[in-house]
Amino acid sequence: MSGNKNPAPPVHELFNAARKGDPAAQWALSVACQEGNGLEADPEAAGNWARMAAEQGLLEAQLWLGDLYSDGEEVEADGQQALYWYCQAAAQGNPEHQLFVGHIFYNGQGINPDPAQAAFWYGQAAEQGAADAQFSLGQMYRSGEGVVQNLTLAAEWLGKAAQQGHRAASKALAQLRAEHAQTLSSASERLTLLRKGAEQGDAALQRQLGLLYTQGEGIERNDAEAVFWFYKAAEQHDRDACYYLGHAYAKGVGIGCDERVALRWYRKAAEAGHAEARFALGNAYRKGQGIAVDISQALHWYRLAAEAGHAGAQAALAARYAEGEGVEQNALEAYRWYRAAAEQGHANAQNNLGNLYRSGKGVERDDAQAAHWFRLAAEQGHAIAQYNLGQCHVHGHGVRQEDKEALLWFRRAAAQGHKGAQYQLGQWYEAGRIVTQDHKEALSLYRKAAEQGHHLAMVQLAHCYATGNGVTQSWPEAVRYYRQAAEAGCAEAGYHLSRLFWQGLGVKQDELQAQKLCRQAARQGELAAQIELAQRLLSGEGIASNAGEAVQWLRKAVSRNDPQAQNLLGILYRDGRGVASDSAEAVLWFQMAAEQGYAEAQNHLGTLYAYGDGIEQDPQQAEYWYRLAAEQGHAEAQHNLGMVLEEGIASGKDPAAAHAWYTLSARSGYRAAVKERERLGHRLTRNQLAESQRLVRAWVEGKSHQ
Repeated sequence: MSGNKNPAPPVHELFNAARKGDPAAQWALSVACQEGNGLEADPEAAGNWARMAAEQGLLEAQLWLGDLYSDGEEVEADGQQALYWYCQAAAQGNPEHQLFVGHIFYNGQGINPDPAQAAFWYGQAAEQGAADAQFSLGQMYRSGEGVVQNLTLAAEWLGKAAQQGHRAASKALAQLRAEHAQTLSSASERLTLLRKGAEQGDAALQRQLGLLYTQGEGIERNDAEAVFWFYKAAEQHDRDACYYLGHAYAKGVGIGCDERVALRWYRKAAEAGHAEARFALGNAYRKGQGIAVDISQALHWYRLAAEAGHAGAQAALAARYAEGEGVEQNALEAYRWYRAAAEQGHANAQNNLGNLYRSGKGVERDDAQAAHWFRLAAEQGHAIAQYNLGQCHVHGHGVRQEDKEALLWFRRAAAQGHKGAQYQLGQWYEAGRIVTQDHKEALSLYRKAAEQGHHLAMVQLAHCYATGNGVTQSWPEAVRYYRQAAEAGCAEAGYHLSRLFWQGLGVKQDELQAQKLCRQAARQGELAAQIELAQRLLSGEGIASNAGEAVQWLRKAVSRNDPQAQNLLGILYRDGRGVASDSAEAVLWFQMAAEQGYAEAQNHLGTLYAYGDGIEQDPQQAEYWYRLAAEQGHAEAQHNLGMVLEEGIASGKDPAAAHAWYTLSARSGYRAAVKERERLGHRLTRNQLAESQRLVRAWVEGKSHQ
């Protein structure tokens, strides 16, 4: 951007004038030293003389110094020095120089970009009518870059540049008015501007016109007209228009639905780098829309879009890694891509990221982080995340335990049709938890969830019909819902249905069908079915007796640490049924069940200690286990504890307490205790009988308050 170099007067005259401070002479000497014209070429002297002239405001010298420091040929490049001298020149009012300085500040040539300074210098040039400066200033007001966004000023400056024939300004102005019709122009003006440019062949305006017809803003919506203009723009390789055209064919909007044609336009846009089209192409390959399913191709296009920052593609790529679909399952990669999408606000990715933090897959487990991401998605209305956040509040995982907060999120999810939330709310209404107990509302919620295939909701509906909770009791309806859930694979429903077939409730009694259903539920891992089947195989009730098979089912049940199954297995080892008799093994299983508070096992264990069967005899341990079972109301244990206390074999005789336990056992229907109570009662003193009665009352009252 150098100034003109004029022939110099005689050198001695120049020196005299330059020393006296004449800027023209100083500049002439600089030129002579630059070119070696009349003087030996001397870059350093050229620079010194030019600086003297520039400091006195000589434009040519200022511009030359700017070029000198910008190019870095004779001196070390220095962007700040170059900018200083260019600014000095621009300050003299030449719009070309002002525009040039504006570009330097905007683009950051040799300096850090400074949009505010760029806007200042563009404004200086624009005020003098420089069309390029008016265009640049208009664009800055449009985007709010370096200035406060002002669409009116943007339109004003773009309009001034357009009036001078600036084509880019004309195009930008039309787009601006199309995008902000409410602010800048009427619908008719907007349409006129767009149509004029579109008819002149401007692809971007053709696309904008198509969008205008698609959105129907200010004009009647016309999808066919939109497709026409998308075609026009797409034929000029406008990648956005190619994508819109693909979308129109995919959805059958404004034109017949044709997935193959949609695929062709998606591909054209995708190959031009359109991220949304790449995502759509990935979906087409994954779902087989217009083309054979090809997961590797789907992954290829997802990855291209994801790497360009497309949140949907990032989430889709994460899902493939999470599921191992088309790639080796990789929780770390799933986490990485879900995180990228979640940070862009993608609700589904936020929910899935929460799931990863909750499960500890691909990232260290962190319930607080899980709840954080669930909340972000939930606040966007994501129903699954709302349900998940509700569960976090129910259990206090990563957030405070608060049923009221859980209720809020369950209700929001249920209102959107989330079947899990509907089922959860149904349970709360049935139990009166946080809400007023309402069996009819519970039934309504269960029904909504059941209609969406929620198996446990079907089971609860069946329970309601079986018990008459919120509805008229009906065994046939109970059977219908149990059957519906069982046929959908719900083991619990199959078990309950088997019981109805065994009892003939709502169906004709059918032991073979009952066996079939119970076995199926047991094979599916339903604990209650495994125990039921074992008990019937032992008793021969409704099924042929088979102690060996009973043992097999009990072993499956005890693997889940079930105390009832442990107790039954202990009995079989004690009695030698289905297994070889083994008192020590019996003790082991009784002990495991007893330590879980199972009263019957506690009573059996007490008996083994009392007689030293399979274990060293220990009256104190016998009394201890009998007492634990007796306190739970186990009638036989109450009788046995009475015997221990009467005989005093452990902690000394206590006939009053013994009589009290005989009494409680007898009241529960244990026949042997009736005789013992009467026998011992004849031997007690009046005070001892009174004490026995007091102990009985205390025990009964204690139970009533539990």
